[in-house]
Order: sequence, then C-alpha cells, then structure tokens
Amino acid sequence: MGAACRRLPPALRLAGLRLAGLRLAGLRLAGLCLAGLCLAGLCLAGLCLAGPAGAAPPADSVRIGLLVPGSGAEARALREGAALAVAEANRAGGFRGRPFRLVMRSDEGAWESGPQQASRLVWDDGVWGVLGSAEGRSAHIAEQVITRARMPFVTPWASDPTTTQANISWFFRCVPDDRAQAEALVRELYDRRGLARVVALYEDSYDGRMAWSAFRKAAGARAPVGYVVGPGAGAAALAAAGRAEAVVLFGHAPFGAALAALPAVQAWRAPVFGGLALRGGAFLQAAARLAAPVVLAAPEPGAASAFEAAYRRAYGRPPETAAYYAYDGMRAL
Repeated sequence: MGAACRRLPPALRLAGLRLAGLRLAGLRLAGLCLAGLCLAGLCLAGLCLAGPAGAAPPADSVRIGLLVPGSGAEARALREGAALAVAEANRAGGFRGRPFRLVMRSDEGAWESGPQQASRLVWDDGVWGVLGSAEGRSAHIAEQVITRARMPFVTPWASDPTTTQANISWFFRCVPDDRAQAEALVRELYDRRGLARVVALYEDSYDGRMAWSAFRKAAGARAPVGYVVGPGAGAAALAAAGRAEAVVLFGHAPFGAALAALPAVQAWRAPVFGGLALRGGAFLQAAARLAAPVVLAAPEPGAASAFEAAYRRAYGRPPETAAYYAYDGMRAL
C-alpha cells in the first residue's frame, strides 16, 4: 500500500492569486488530504498497530516522533502543524481511547546528529511512527534508521524525489516532489507564457541542487543557464538574471530572502518563479520589496480553509506552507 500512496502525486496548477502584493501560484489539492496519504485512513495506520520497535511506551499514551531542526521558521511551522493535528486527534478520542503524545528531537547540526536522534526516537523513546526531515539529506539519513526499524515515517517537507525511490514500503512523502514542481514550472514558463530568455539561480545546498537538477531535466532542450548562488551572490549571475525574461529560484525561504535584500535583485523587472520551499515568511516578506511579480507554487486557495482557521485560533497567525504538510502528514500517521 505504501507504493500505491507514493504514486499519487497531487496535480499542480500555476493559476495564482493576489496576496500581500505577490502573485502566488496554486497547487490543486483535494480538501485537507494534501498528498493522497490519508485515503480511507488506512495508508499508514495499519502499519502502526503492532506498536513501537524499541522500548514500550507508557500504557496510557501512544508516542509519535517528530524529527525536525530545533530552530528556524520552517521548523516552527512543522512543529506547530504537527501539534495541531495531534491536538485534534486527541479531542476526537485518540487511538482506541489512548491519547497521542508528540516526542520531539532535533536533527539540526552535524550530519551524524540525524541518525542519532532518529535512533533515539525509535529505540529509546518508544514511538510508533515518525514525522520529520525538513530537507532531503536529513530525510535520507533518517531513512536508514527507519528501514531497519520497519517503522512508518512521513517526511512532510523534503521534496527530493530520490527519498522514495528506494521503495521502502513504510517511508512516505507528503509534499509534491521536485519533479512534479519542475513540470509545473516548465509548463508555465515555456508552454503557457512562451518565454525564451530564462535564467535559473539555485542555492548552494543539497536541496537547491536537487531542485535545479529536476527542473533542468524537465525542461530538456529548453533548459536555461543555471547559476549556483552562495554567500555574496555572484555578479555574473545577478547580471544575467537582470537581462532575462524570467528568473527561477531554487532554494529555501532564507535563500530567497537574502537575494531579495540585494538592490540589484530589487530592480529586476522580469517575473520571479519558484517552488514550494520558497513559500516561507522570510521570503514572502522580503519579496514585497521586489519590483517584479513573484509566482510560486502554493496550496490551492481555500482548499484547506478549516485547517487555516484552526491554525489561526491556535497560534494567532496564518500558517506557513510547511505547516500544511506537517498537519497532513501527522493526520496520516
């Protein structure tokens, strides 16, 4: 059943709406089931019934692991989205009368911290399933632990398509992968708008390189020139982007925010495109200073209005995109 779930990519649509001066694009979603993982409520729950792989949890609770970085806006959104889903499940009676309890560990820091923290969740904390990994590399590391433990794992935010190519039946991804997002961007840029002079700027990170690679493959012979952008941003890359008909960014929100703070970028006139990873508060706020319109993949407006209302009541602010997928992933678990 796990393989069937992974073959259910949500349709992407770049239709757009106006919000805070930005032109945002939409992902066509069906209700609150953002990636098809919640079908019939059976996709993951059946794998959890045997209980934890390690230490037995207290008899009065069912522990669910949350493995995300300890700091940053994305990590906060993932924690809050997951916590909201747990609170709702507990109000509905929990699991056979037993409440769910979140056990959180951070995979932030040196690369070896990821498997250590994942192992502690599984073998020491006695969790029944794990939600986690905010980026592709950490998802791969956690996957090694989960594979041995045969424990359900849902990554709500790592869009690297190779995380599910190992065909581990208990490893799932909520967010549309880089290939699906790349195909939507290619359709919008080349098929719908007929643009020719496109420039790509990608973050010097694992996720940035993977997203750029997926876009380059999807574009084929039409693939633009791509520039890796690190601290200080190369003058050649910014100059090329300034002459383009469109600029595509690949990276997380802090990367986009750092670019948007540069005077040269604020003077761009060509539209700026990007994927879901850019839909964080850091970039959305910084992008308000851009002269150019911004077009990003995003959840369909109104598709998760009940979740948005509940999130506002709980936290006093609108949810970032990562929170949508953490919420859905935790509901699946």
